[in-house]
Amino acid sequence: MADLQNCVTSFVQTLVNQGLRHIVVSPGSRNFPLIQAFSARSDVECHSSVDERSAAFMALGLSIGLKKPVAICCTSGTAALNFYPAVAEAFYSGNPLLVITADRPPERIDNWEGQCIRQSGLFDQHILSSYDTPASYGDESVFVKIATQAYTQAQLYMGPVHVNMPFEEPFYEDSNPMLKPTPGFEDAPKVFDPIPQDLEDELKAAQSVLWLNGASCPKGKIRYNANMVVLSDVISNQGENMDHWEAFISSSSDLEDLSPDLIITTGSYFLSKKLRIWLAGIDHLTHWHMGSQKEIPTPFKTQPRAVNCDPQEVADLLKTIGQNHSYVENWESRMALFKEQFNSLPWGGFTEFSVVSTLYDKLPDRSVLHVSNSMPIRYVGYLKKRGIDQYSNRGTSGIDGCTSTALGFAKTTSEPVFLFTGDLAFFYDANAFWTNDIPTNLKVIMLNNQGGGIFRLIDGPSRFPQSLVWQTTPHQRSGRHVADDHRLGYFTCSTWAELTREWEDFLNHPGCAVLEVKTDMKFNEEFYSEFKHIKV
Repeated sequence: MADLQNCVTSFVQTLVNQGLRHIVVSPGSRNFPLIQAFSARSDVECHSSVDERSAAFMALGLSIGLKKPVAICCTSGTAALNFYPAVAEAFYSGNPLLVITADRPPERIDNWEGQCIRQSGLFDQHILSSYDTPASYGDESVFVKIATQAYTQAQLYMGPVHVNMPFEEPFYEDSNPMLKPTPGFEDAPKVFDPIPQDLEDELKAAQSVLWLNGASCPKGKIRYNANMVVLSDVISNQGENMDHWEAFISSSSDLEDLSPDLIITTGSYFLSKKLRIWLAGIDHLTHWHMGSQKEIPTPFKTQPRAVNCDPQEVADLLKTIGQNHSYVENWESRMALFKEQFNSLPWGGFTEFSVVSTLYDKLPDRSVLHVSNSMPIRYVGYLKKRGIDQYSNRGTSGIDGCTSTALGFAKTTSEPVFLFTGDLAFFYDANAFWTNDIPTNLKVIMLNNQGGGIFRLIDGPSRFPQSLVWQTTPHQRSGRHVADDHRLGYFTCSTWAELTREWEDFLNHPGCAVLEVKTDMKFNEEFYSEFKHIKV
């Protein structure tokens, strides 16, 4: 046991020396050596979550909030498989996770023994790199090397790294891990390349430049020339000068007069499917991407050239070059016509969209907003951005783990953290609250339309009523039971009067609380249909 624990202690010490400060642990026996090594340290905060799927998404939320690698740790067997949804999300959204799975020795696998699966290389399709520590424990330096490489890759390339650690019994023996002092560490400064001459020449020649900030955009607000068209994704956390552009593009059938001949992108993906379709249909569209990514996908069917330039320097260059006034004016004219009709919609009805709009405006100025996938993120995307930080698991766009991610993030800040979520996402991730330390600054607003309302709103499924019941999963559940089980504050409303009465009490509740907003799906459909039929 002493050799095993010394190797594990050296592994953990190395991670801590590089900057690891948080790990989410799920209970188990095979991961005892790791639990012992981490819990013995005062410079690492251990978080607990029974459900490995929720644990991994909690770690994802911690990573998003800290902007640093966070570790997750579980026992052997199917426990590791439950990490996979969050691993895939971290891979596609570019967030650093250290996925540490305890394992049985290799000779035990496929040998009719319990809690044994093929864990080596388990996440290889959605991981930056994967390591297996030795099943013998005579050389601590191998464990140190793997820890160094794993943390460095997660931090440098912003994604998940898997370390599988086979442990042989006995490991429940007396052992005193030799803890060493943790050295100080600093983040490496961000280094940008100069603006290439090709980019400068093409900006000067362009007649219509469209600046697009995608999700996961580099932190630091970019300042733009007023005479530019800037569109920012709902979770880019960047400014823009065309309010409601996602709503406008979503409901517009003719965008030809707004087509650019050059686009500049930052960050990564965009929520707006209509944006992707529109830009993909423009022939010979020049595309420059600002970022350090090794490979740039082609959602707009362009041939993007990636340059690791400072986006602010490129924006400043555009200011000196000047832009085609008629292009900007076309946008402003179309947007003004759209907003007139958008603001004239019957917002007084108690529908999901109108409730989200109202509560979005009511959030405190220093709030952080997490939004679940499906309709909630679309509703928020259609609104005028307030400038608060907004997050959503759009890497894989699943509803699993949205609550756990928000809960993990809330542990990293003293600011109020709100989650807008749908009923299915809320109930699906109810185990997010199965943890010993629920942050008191988390407030959950759950839109309950009795099941999968998005499929009644988007094009396609509503034309097949015989299948719709299986897509919408109707139910009569209430969030009260989840709140009661986990001793959360609970508030509910189904009218504007009730919402007005409950809002301040919900907002000022001293602990984590749930506000369940019950709406009629028929009214939701009618209102959304009016929105989709705006024509400009």
